[in-house]
Amino acid sequence: MPNYKLEVSRHTYHLSRETLISLNKAYEKIFHKPEDYERVAEVGKYLIKNIPDFFVKYKIPDNLETEVLGLKFPSPLILASFESDTDIIEQYLKLGFGGAIPKTVLKERLGNPRPRLIREKRKHKVNGKTVKYECIVNAMGFNGPGVVEANEELKNSNLFSYNRPIGRSTGGNSLEEYLYVHEKVLDLQYKDKFIEIDAGCPNTPHGQDLCKNPGNLNKLLNEIRKIDDAPLFVKLSPDFDNERILELVDVITKYDNTGVTLANTRTVKCNKIKHGKGGLSGLCIKDRTLELVKIVDEHKLKNNYDLPIKAEGGLSTTEDIINAKKNGASLFGMATGVVQNIFTIPLINYELSIYQSEL
Repeated sequence: MPNYKLEVSRHTYHLSRETLISLNKAYEKIFHKPEDYERVAEVGKYLIKNIPDFFVKYKIPDNLETEVLGLKFPSPLILASFESDTDIIEQYLKLGFGGAIPKTVLKERLGNPRPRLIREKRKHKVNGKTVKYECIVNAMGFNGPGVVEANEELKNSNLFSYNRPIGRSTGGNSLEEYLYVHEKVLDLQYKDKFIEIDAGCPNTPHGQDLCKNPGNLNKLLNEIRKIDDAPLFVKLSPDFDNERILELVDVITKYDNTGVTLANTRTVKCNKIKHGKGGLSGLCIKDRTLELVKIVDEHKLKNNYDLPIKAEGGLSTTEDIINAKKNGASLFGMATGVVQNIFTIPLINYELSIYQSEL
């Protein structure tokens, strides 16, 4: 372990989270409420926002800086786009993320009805053995204010003071909405901005249309590149077969200063969720993430593509990051692994630094 403070903080966070989960289960049982992990998330967010700086401030090791699309990330670990509260995102940056992508923005949406966030154990095979992993099924449906209000919150935040790349994740239910959101995102000018098109959301009626129709993705990217040449990632869905993923990659590589994010949550049915289905995240989707990174890296080498890859989905340990790096990724998005323990961030930075030094 790098230091005593980190070890104590990790165990304290784990105990606090498990206590919240137990209290929520007791509340649901006593008052006959449906299972709803969103209650735990709401209380957890309040607690994270109020952790004193002493416990969350960690220095990023000097040997982790990674340059992608002209942007310099002091650590290749990136906050994936699931959190909208800029105060919490700031805490994550203090812990050692090299950059962050706030929650996907589009026009204002109420999101899906609750319950829409479930924590559960799912079976998964590892080396021929069946084990159970904690996973989260999310069907939030992009709830939140529209892009204009989200821009204002970001503008008034402290995130830019960390001098780290901050991304804007854009969504839409049509090409017109994607373009509208993109143009609004461009209104907010700041150093080291990049944009990520969310083309793989399973929780809105048309959230995966760009993956279903590569021609539409091509139209969107063509229109976007008429407007600007900002660093851009396209986040694809693991729900589609390898052939379709490579077809989409062929489209993405036609445009300069563009990378790919592999991948999003995986669509699963879930009768505990009002929506009936949601996006599965956590260790259960890690293998698919690593598989996609590998096949896309082999495809880009074969075709001499200049295509940065951001691995995202189920990564939660240093070993996961190293495996994704060996498979061809340069950046690594994290979400569920951080929710499970925010002190995973400085721990991975520390262990990754040792790995880099030994190369």
